Amino acid sequence: MRGLGLNVVDLYPFDDHYRYRPDELTRLEADALEAGATLVTTEKDFARLPPAFAAKVRVVPIEAVLADEAAFLAFLRAKLDSHLGQD
Repeated sequence: MRGLGLNVVDLYPFDDHYRYRPDELTRLEADALEAGATLVTTEKDFARLPPAFAAKVRVVPIEAVLADEAAFLAFLRAKLDSHLGQD
């Protein structure tokens, strides 16, 4: 976000696949309102927000780019083979 030239007021990290509680969403909204800020999240996390709250949030698309796709695929194959007992 900062790399895009945006002023990041605060960060609220949540674990992957986190189930947001209503009180947390209320706090996020209140904090953003107080700071005059816009709530922003990734597409992945946006999909899990309740519709009424999601309408108040902007989405920033994120794209993962592999530096070495062949090495990554080899790593995955090795892990899958190991898990399936096909060493």
